[in-house]
Amino acid sequence: AAAEEEQALGLPPGFGDAAAADLGSAAWALAVLLHPETLAFAGSAAVGLVGRTGKEFHSVALAGSDMAFGDNAWRAACLSLARERALWCPQPRRGSGRGRWKALFFEQLLPARQKWSAPQD
Repeated sequence: AAAEEEQALGLPPGFGDAAAADLGSAAWALAVLLHPETLAFAGSAAVGLVGRTGKEFHSVALAGSDMAFGDNAWRAACLSLARERALWCPQPRRGSGRGRWKALFFEQLLPARQKWSAPQD
Protein backbone atom coordinates (compact mmCIF):
# COMPACT_ATOMS: atom_id res chain seq x y z
CA ALA A 1 0.00 0.00 0.00
CA ALA A 2 2.86 2.39 0.80
CA ALA A 3 4.46 1.75 -2.59
CA GLU A 4 1.12 2.46 -4.30
CA GLU A 5 0.78 5.72 -2.36
CA GLU A 6 4.35 6.72 -3.32
CA GLN A 7 3.56 5.94 -6.96
CA ALA A 8 0.30 7.89 -6.82
CA LEU A 9 1.98 10.94 -5.28
CA GLY A 10 4.86 10.76 -7.71
CA LEU A 11 7.47 11.13 -4.99
CA PRO A 12 11.10 10.54 -5.93
CA PRO A 13 13.04 7.55 -4.61
CA GLY A 14 13.85 7.87 -0.93
CA PHE A 15 10.79 9.99 -0.13
CA GLY A 16 8.23 7.28 0.53
CA ASP A 17 6.64 8.88 3.58
CA ALA A 18 4.57 11.79 2.31
CA ALA A 19 3.20 12.48 5.80
CA ALA A 20 6.71 13.22 7.10
CA ALA A 21 7.20 15.99 4.55
CA ASP A 22 4.96 18.98 5.31
CA LEU A 23 4.03 21.16 2.36
CA GLY A 24 6.42 24.08 2.21
CA SER A 25 9.10 22.34 4.25
CA ALA A 26 12.67 21.86 3.08
CA ALA A 27 12.03 18.12 2.78
CA TRP A 28 9.07 18.71 0.47
CA ALA A 29 11.03 21.19 -1.67
CA LEU A 30 13.84 18.64 -1.88
CA ALA A 31 11.35 15.96 -2.93
CA VAL A 32 10.08 18.17 -5.75
CA LEU A 33 13.58 19.09 -6.92
CA LEU A 34 14.72 15.47 -6.86
CA HIS A 35 11.72 14.12 -8.72
CA PRO A 36 13.03 12.35 -11.86
CA GLU A 37 10.60 14.26 -14.10
CA THR A 38 11.71 17.61 -12.67
CA LEU A 39 15.35 16.71 -13.26
CA ALA A 40 14.67 15.45 -16.78
CA PHE A 41 12.88 18.63 -17.86
CA ALA A 42 15.26 21.00 -16.08
CA GLY A 43 18.14 20.18 -18.41
CA SER A 44 21.71 19.16 -17.81
CA ALA A 45 22.99 22.56 -16.65
CA ALA A 46 20.12 23.03 -14.21
CA VAL A 47 21.04 19.87 -12.27
CA GLY A 48 24.42 21.36 -11.39
CA LEU A 49 23.03 24.83 -10.73
CA VAL A 50 20.38 23.54 -8.35
CA GLY A 51 23.12 21.58 -6.59
CA ARG A 52 24.83 24.89 -5.84
CA THR A 53 21.71 26.43 -4.35
CA GLY A 54 21.05 23.89 -1.63
CA LYS A 55 23.28 21.87 0.66
CA GLU A 56 20.60 19.19 1.07
CA PHE A 57 20.13 18.76 -2.68
CA HIS A 58 23.87 18.54 -3.23
CA SER A 59 24.27 15.98 -0.47
CA VAL A 60 21.44 13.73 -1.62
CA ALA A 61 21.57 14.08 -5.39
CA LEU A 62 25.09 14.98 -6.42
CA ALA A 63 27.21 13.50 -3.62
CA GLY A 64 25.06 10.36 -3.44
CA SER A 65 24.56 10.31 0.32
CA ASP A 66 21.06 8.79 -0.02
CA MET A 67 21.27 5.16 -1.13
CA ALA A 68 17.59 5.16 -2.14
CA PHE A 69 18.11 8.03 -4.57
CA GLY A 70 21.36 6.70 -5.98
CA ASP A 71 22.60 8.23 -9.22
CA ASN A 72 19.23 9.56 -10.43
CA ALA A 73 20.43 13.18 -10.72
CA TRP A 74 23.48 12.15 -12.74
CA ARG A 75 21.33 9.87 -14.88
CA ALA A 76 18.97 12.79 -15.60
CA ALA A 77 21.92 15.06 -16.40
CA CYS A 78 23.35 12.47 -18.82
CA LEU A 79 20.06 11.88 -20.59
CA SER A 80 19.30 15.62 -20.79
CA LEU A 81 22.73 16.51 -22.17
CA ALA A 82 22.49 13.70 -24.71
CA ARG A 83 19.07 14.95 -25.82
CA GLU A 84 20.14 18.62 -25.89
CA ARG A 85 23.32 18.01 -27.91
CA ALA A 86 22.24 15.02 -30.05
CA LEU A 87 24.71 12.66 -28.39
CA TRP A 88 24.47 8.94 -27.87
CA CYS A 89 24.21 8.02 -24.21
CA PRO A 90 25.16 4.43 -23.41
CA GLN A 91 23.33 2.79 -20.54
CA PRO A 92 25.71 1.60 -17.80
CA ARG A 93 25.49 -2.11 -17.13
CA ARG A 94 23.54 -3.29 -14.13
CA GLY A 95 25.79 -3.78 -11.17
CA SER A 96 28.46 -1.48 -12.62
CA GLY A 97 28.52 0.33 -9.29
CA ARG A 98 27.61 3.70 -7.90
CA GLY A 99 29.06 6.71 -9.61
CA ARG A 100 28.90 5.25 -13.11
CA TRP A 101 26.43 7.89 -14.37
CA LYS A 102 28.61 10.67 -12.94
CA ALA A 103 31.69 9.21 -14.65
CA LEU A 104 29.77 8.88 -17.92
CA PHE A 105 28.74 12.53 -17.69
CA PHE A 106 32.24 13.90 -17.06
CA GLU A 107 34.33 11.44 -19.07
CA GLN A 108 32.24 11.05 -22.23
CA LEU A 109 29.24 13.34 -22.60
CA LEU A 110 30.56 16.66 -21.32
CA PRO A 111 33.72 16.56 -23.49
CA ALA A 112 31.58 15.66 -26.54
CA ARG A 113 28.97 18.41 -26.01
CA GLN A 114 30.42 20.61 -28.79
CA LYS A 115 30.65 17.77 -31.31
CA TRP A 116 27.90 19.11 -33.58
CA SER A 117 28.55 22.82 -33.02
CA ALA A 118 29.95 25.05 -35.75
CA PRO A 119 33.61 25.99 -35.21
CA GLN A 120 34.21 29.52 -33.91
CA ASP A 121 36.62 31.71 -35.87
